[in-house]
Amino acid sequence: MDTELRIRRGVLHWQYEKLREVQEALERDPVDIGTIRKHAISNGGLVSNELRKKAWPKMLGVSVCDISPYEDAALSAHKDRAQVQLDVNRCHRRLPRDMSEEARADIQKQLVRVIVRLLARHRGIHYYQGFHDIVVTFLLVLGEDLTYLIMGQLITCHINDFLDADMTRTKSIIAYISPLLSLQCTELEEFITRYVPSKTPR
Repeated sequence: MDTELRIRRGVLHWQYEKLREVQEALERDPVDIGTIRKHAISNGGLVSNELRKKAWPKMLGVSVCDISPYEDAALSAHKDRAQVQLDVNRCHRRLPRDMSEEARADIQKQLVRVIVRLLARHRGIHYYQGFHDIVVTFLLVLGEDLTYLIMGQLITCHINDFLDADMTRTKSIIAYISPLLSLQCTELEEFITRYVPSKTPR
């Protein structure tokens, strides 16, 4: 049985059920993406990083076999590299507190490299502060190569509207947030309305 299902003492019943159902979904042919997604967006998500490392690539249809070579010299010359480096240098709060300084420095180097590789590959996107926060979420779980592939899929199919040269499409999407929250989570919608300044018309 997979190590993910060798449940240790203290694991709650609902966590065990999630682990079991997601593992079974991963082992089906074809992989049961619907079941994995259902658990990913439910309370507790996919429970563990070990399971996320298996599930996330399947959900986005990527494989480490798809990695393409790159040249460090070309990345160093990229026009946005200096700004990326500045933002990454300030991302200490996104890293585990118990991570050693050596490990932090290594993760930050990987983070800069992944972002610049993405910018070089997807030339129609524009870098914004905060993009590194998305990338580091995957990097801490998946490592550099799988993070690069997954972010490539997200850029192409999910977050490309937020990487335009201006904020026009982003603003139009933001306008939907309050109405959607009012339907799904009125408490959160009321909090945001009360405490978060907004110039977007309601």
